[in-house]
Amino acid sequence: MAFHVGRAPCDELGELAPTDHAYWAGKGWLEKGRRYYVDVLVNPVYRVLGAVVGSYMRRRIRGDLREVG
Repeated sequence: MAFHVGRAPCDELGELAPTDHAYWAGKGWLEKGRRYYVDVLVNPVYRVLGAVVGSYMRRRIRGDLREVG
């Protein structure tokens, strides 16, 4: 879950946090379908929980950005 929690803001705030975005993108961690920092099997329950939390965070970030303008 920590991977998805860290990935969501780095991806969504790309222009506002270019250094973080570039770091995560350079590591390949922002690629679609990426499940963890390294290629390992991830428990499906943890994968789903991480995806749900990541999705929630992305919606919150987008909403906050719209609110700020």
